[in-house]
Amino acid sequence: METHSQILDRLRSSFRSGITVPEAFRQAQLKQLMSLMTENEDQILDALKKDLAKPKFESVIAEVDMVINELHFTIANLNSWMQPEYVSKNLNVVFINLSLLVSAPTVLVDVAEDDALMEEEIFGPFLPILTAETLEEAIALINRQEKPLALYVFSEESSVVNTVLEKSSSGGFCSNDGIIHMALPTLPFGGVGGSGFGSYHGRWGFETLSHQRAVMLRGWTLERLNGLRYPPYTEDKLSWLRWTTSAKPSCSLM
Repeated sequence: METHSQILDRLRSSFRSGITVPEAFRQAQLKQLMSLMTENEDQILDALKKDLAKPKFESVIAEVDMVINELHFTIANLNSWMQPEYVSKNLNVVFINLSLLVSAPTVLVDVAEDDALMEEEIFGPFLPILTAETLEEAIALINRQEKPLALYVFSEESSVVNTVLEKSSSGGFCSNDGIIHMALPTLPFGGVGGSGFGSYHGRWGFETLSHQRAVMLRGWTLERLNGLRYPPYTEDKLSWLRWTTSAKPSCSLM
């Protein structure tokens, strides 16, 4: 049986791989987590009482039910969240002539993965070539490095493009072209991991540089109902609160 640290290391390795897993797997994991929460509620409440001195009332409302309701919501909406978001194909390209001192484009062959040339960003017209025998080996090579700002795949086989797309992680992705995805204002541009963070261009840049402030304006009309939240805590109050805050089809009651 795996130890706690072994399980943690395995899960971290899986998370950091950036590999996209099918919806069915995600749904199964969420449902297992749901079962863990519901079947072990008493043990969780006892642990919160022992470790944090939290009353059962507060633990149920602020911990257990919050997680359970989040799981219900995620399970119900995961499919729609995973659907591709299609955008318009408008593209404006401007070419500008610049007089600069430049180096001639240079292709470097017989480059090893651990060469100094591969340790950091290359700011110049130098293209190192690393060779992989199989597609799986090429994907493994990509995943061993820092996540790139952009990943380009050239192939006449859509299955090859889709395999690389699904099994790798990068700031952006473009097939059978280079850089052109950066010119679309309807697509976000940005890195992930070592290549940066955030999304820019169009509304993506606006949202990245804006704070979405959560605002709830509550009046005093229903203050009698809010009394359910206040001490002294009773089982009746807890039952009513759990009913009003539990996930319900097509209904959200606060």
